[in-house]
Amino acid sequence: MNRHSNNFDFLRLVFALFVIITHSYALLGIETSDVLSRLTKGQLTFSHLGVCGFFTISGYLIIKSLQRSTSIGNYLKKRVLRLSPGLAVVLLLTVIYGAFVTEESLKTYFTHYKTYLYVPANLSLYRLQDFLPGVFTSNPFSGAINGSLWTLPYEFSCYLALIPLYFLSNHVKWLKYLTFIVMAIFILAKLCCASAIARFDFVLAGHYILEFGGYFAMGSTLAMLGIKDAKRKGILAIISLIITVILLYFQVLDPVSFIILPILIISVGLLNTPYISSISKSLGDLSYGIYIYAFPVQQSLIYFGVRDVIQLIILASLITPVFAYFSWHVIEKRFLRFK
Repeated sequence: MNRHSNNFDFLRLVFALFVIITHSYALLGIETSDVLSRLTKGQLTFSHLGVCGFFTISGYLIIKSLQRSTSIGNYLKKRVLRLSPGLAVVLLLTVIYGAFVTEESLKTYFTHYKTYLYVPANLSLYRLQDFLPGVFTSNPFSGAINGSLWTLPYEFSCYLALIPLYFLSNHVKWLKYLTFIVMAIFILAKLCCASAIARFDFVLAGHYILEFGGYFAMGSTLAMLGIKDAKRKGILAIISLIITVILLYFQVLDPVSFIILPILIISVGLLNTPYISSISKSLGDLSYGIYIYAFPVQQSLIYFGVRDVIQLIILASLITPVFAYFSWHVIEKRFLRFK
């Protein structure tokens, strides 16, 4: 798929900025939720829509990557090259930066075992550490360094969950059936036993496995059902938007959220909107960089005195893309050449 003939990069950029909006309220300790939460009476927040949008688009694109892969090792290599290099750099920069803002002495900072575990623990994805000695401990959201990273283990787990499908990658008919069955299982689980699944919590939490896995699975299902070849995708996007608004109005979106929202997201993503579809050609793919740099940028702004939520949103939305631009052009894009 030509990345500049669709709106996916633009959507991911918007979703990354959505996360900044919601986090600005939480990091300032403001109990009032973001505007979208208030408009939908708590059914959606900007960050929830953003993260679920990421998983939907990932499900749609990654299953296609699986089909194009020459081996399971090749598939995993591509996934690691997409996540790890940019993550490693932001983690290393955070440790260095922490030495300048820690409220502990430099001796304490550089002799604390958590300082040395920060990079490897977070690179492992499944032993995340959101703490550095004395860093941001006076902020309203005390001590949190990069809270956005918590979704990455779920993302990578979705990548791993697709591996068995590799053996069907040349049998599109059966792959289509299987993804549809998996999606049906997620729907039944959501409707019938969500509370029981939510009690599962071992490394990954059952609630988020169901939530994020459902969006990822629906994205993959739409790819296998050939939504790309559907005629009048613009009309499909409008219809799904209208249905979403109606469901929100009657406060019944949740049971069917990872059916209707992915249809809306993918149908909009498949459109080729002038200027919008070429944004990554001009700037690069900044969405991942924004996602992994935004939280420490916001905490830093708060540390240096920003206390107004609108000011925090604006400043973080202006500063974070600068780091994301560096991350894409200097780190991420260069490593992706090895795919």
